[in-house]
Amino acid sequence: MGAAARLKAVVLCKPAPVAPALPVGPVAPEGPVFPEGPVLPVAPVGPVFPVEPLLRLPSQLK
Repeated sequence: MGAAARLKAVVLCKPAPVAPALPVGPVAPEGPVFPEGPVLPVAPVGPVFPVEPLLRLPSQLK
């Protein structure tokens, strides 16, 4: 293998330079973020009963 072929092989094997990744879109601020105003709970508070059996009469549940 000649010097030119070796040089070409080395150039072809080099990985391309990787640019630093820039965030696309809005960037979240650092630190804790507190929403303004009252925050409603996501989960229901208290016991949760299935709705379907409550709509039936006790005689229909048998």
